[in-house]
Amino acid sequence: MKIKCSWGDLSKYRNELFGLSIIEIIIFHYFENYFSRGHNNNLITLIGKLYDYMLGDVGVEIFLFLSGMGLYFSLIRNDSVKRFYIRRFKRILPTFLIVSVMYYFWLNFVYRDTGILGFVRGEFFVNFFRIHDTTYWFILLILLMYLMFPYLYRFLLPLKNHRILRLLVLFGIWLGATITIFLLNRSVFYNIEILLFRIPIFILGLFFAYKVMENRNLSRFELLILILILAIKVIFIKSSVMPIRGRIMATLWTFPIMFIGVCVCKYSLAKTTKLNEFIQWTGTMSLELYIVHVSLREVFNAYNFSMSVGWHYAVMVIVAYCLAVILKKLSSIIKGI
Repeated sequence: MKIKCSWGDLSKYRNELFGLSIIEIIIFHYFENYFSRGHNNNLITLIGKLYDYMLGDVGVEIFLFLSGMGLYFSLIRNDSVKRFYIRRFKRILPTFLIVSVMYYFWLNFVYRDTGILGFVRGEFFVNFFRIHDTTYWFILLILLMYLMFPYLYRFLLPLKNHRILRLLVLFGIWLGATITIFLLNRSVFYNIEILLFRIPIFILGLFFAYKVMENRNLSRFELLILILILAIKVIFIKSSVMPIRGRIMATLWTFPIMFIGVCVCKYSLAKTTKLNEFIQWTGTMSLELYIVHVSLREVFNAYNFSMSVGWHYAVMVIVAYCLAVILKKLSSIIKGI
C-alpha cells in the first residue's frame, strides 16, 4: 500500500485531528497529575515518561496550527473584519463564560474565601500574570490571536512579495517582545511563557494555510524537512520535557505529528467506522470539552477525587464529555439569540 499525504489532508481530516488533539491533551494531563503526586508504579511511570518525551502536550500546538489555518479559510471567503470579529467572538465567549463564571464563583466564594476580587482577577486573566493561574490560559491566547488575526492575515497574504521574509519579521517581533518581558519581569515571564511560546505555531498555521487550501502535495524538500525534524527530536529527546526548549521543540514536532495523524486517519481510522465517528464527534466539540475538562480537573482534585488515580480520572473524563455536549447546546442557543 502506497502512503500519500498532502497539505489538503489537514483540512479534509480537520475534525479528526481536533479530536485526536483534545484526547492527546487529556491523556497528557493525566500523566501530569500522576507525576506531580510522586507516584512510582514502574509500568505507568515508564509509559508516562515515553508519552512525555514523544508527545508531551503537542495536541495544543496542533490545535493552534489548525485554528490559524481555519481562520485563514474564514477570512479569505469573506474579508469583512467586522463580520470576522462577530463570528469568532460569538463562537468562543458564550462557551467560555458559561463555564468560567461558574468555576470562578465556586473557587472564590465556595472553595476559598477570596471573594469578588479573586473572582474578577480570575475571570479577566489577571491571575494568569500574577500567580500562574493557567486554568484558561489557552482561551486568553485564542482571544488575543483573534484580535490580531486580520492584521497578520493581511501581512502574510500569499500574493504579498517576500512572504518568508515577512514571516521572519513577525518572528523577530515576537522574539523581541518575549526577550523584553523576560528582561523587565522574570516572574511574569515564567508565569506566561506557556502562552508566549505557542504564538509561533499559530502564525505558521496562517502561513501554510494557502498550501492546505490549494491541496498541494508535500514536496521532496518538505518531506526531507519532516525527516530532519524527526532526527532532531530523537537526538534532543530529553529536551522535550524542559519548559523553554521543550516548547520550541514542540513547534517543530507539530508538523511530523500532524502528518502522522493524517496517515492514521486516512489509512487506519477510516477502516474502523465507530472509532472514527467518535473521534470526529470529539473534534466537533473540542473547545467545549477542553474548557469543561480543565475546570473539572481542578474541582475533582479539590474534593479529594485524585486526578492521579486512573479510575478517578476516567470518571472525570466521562463527566466532561457529558457536560461538553450540554455546553455545546447551550452555547448554540445563546449564539442564536
